[in-house]
Amino acid sequence: MTTESQLTQAFILSGIPIAPFRELIHQAVINSWSHDELMFHVVMSPAFESAFPGIKRDDGSLKMDPATYRATVDTYTHTAYLLGYTPSAEMIGGWIGNDVSPQEVADRYSAANRIKESPEAFAALQKEWSAAGLGKISEAQVANALLGQAPKEFYDIWERVNLRTAAANAGTYLTHAEAARIQAVSPETLTESGTQATMADLANQLRTTMPLSRLYAQHGLTRSDLITLEFGGPGQADIRIRAEKALATAKAQSEPRATPYAGALTGAPRTVVAGSGGPQTA
Repeated sequence: MTTESQLTQAFILSGIPIAPFRELIHQAVINSWSHDELMFHVVMSPAFESAFPGIKRDDGSLKMDPATYRATVDTYTHTAYLLGYTPSAEMIGGWIGNDVSPQEVADRYSAANRIKESPEAFAALQKEWSAAGLGKISEAQVANALLGQAPKEFYDIWERVNLRTAAANAGTYLTHAEAARIQAVSPETLTESGTQATMADLANQLRTTMPLSRLYAQHGLTRSDLITLEFGGPGQADIRIRAEKALATAKAQSEPRATPYAGALTGAPRTVVAGSGGPQTA
């Protein structure tokens, strides 16, 4: 096998397409480049960036090797196909370049479908958009943005819609400001299912522990404190101490107290001791 054939075979195994780099392979043979020298010229060429959009970091280093890149593209493509979309190579390159995970892509496509199919979802997004002081947005703009063509601010707002919706479904209603604060301190917890489960647990604790008025008045805890307790934020440790104290106090107050006639309530036999003035348990 000739040197040129060996280099061509190496390209095939590495996941790099041959056609754009045949001339560079030929130059490598003529100039006796090492494999590393050849790869340096390949990676620095405009053809490489065209073949692998988004693969380079800002400093020029590679986020992944070409074979991994191809596998990642296949994952994005399959994810989109299952949800009814066919993203372009440029769009996928943008996702890779911006470190958008396949799961996030799936979430965006699912959101796009939901908005197209549900007037209620679109209305909720419009309301949150307006609350953020951004005016009105059209359905077409929403669909395009959810497919990856919008600034980060848009996705933050859509995430906030899901957060408030999940909370409402669990019986806990968040204001725009409360949702924004949760989003800022605990972005890793904001999956829709996870948020709803957390909110449901919070709402259940509030309903079953004590009336909110007593929680606020007797223990100095506020609604905002309880949200911080669940999702994090400044002062969480101090709030946790006060909340645990409140729960312990509530539990102690709810426990039945022992009485001198406890035996009578349990059916234990009684005897009367002379001069005692009252019944005694045997």
